[in-house]
Amino acid sequence: MVMISAPLNSSNWLSWSRSVRITLEGRDKFGYTDGTCVKPTEGSAELRQWRITDSTVHTWISNTISKDIVNAYLYSALARSLWLELEAHYDECDGPLLYKI
Repeated sequence: MVMISAPLNSSNWLSWSRSVRITLEGRDKFGYTDGTCVKPTEGSAELRQWRITDSTVHTWISNTISKDIVNAYLYSALARSLWLELEAHYDECDGPLLYKI
């Protein structure tokens, strides 16, 4: 699945995150990253499918991160936690760039 033209690195969070968001929204999967697709309770019939889809979204995102930094994020348990970790680290890095503009 081709999602973006350039993998996430230390300087392209804004364009990367926008590209990923558009792609995931187009597949009705962004809810796994923004928390609107809530994990079903343990033992529910929907849990298995939710886990499969969450793992798929996690893999899609991981595959769009630069090989230089991806290993730092492989152990995020869920697509949501992966997204939050990336956002916490890289969204702050773009702050001064916005101010400069």
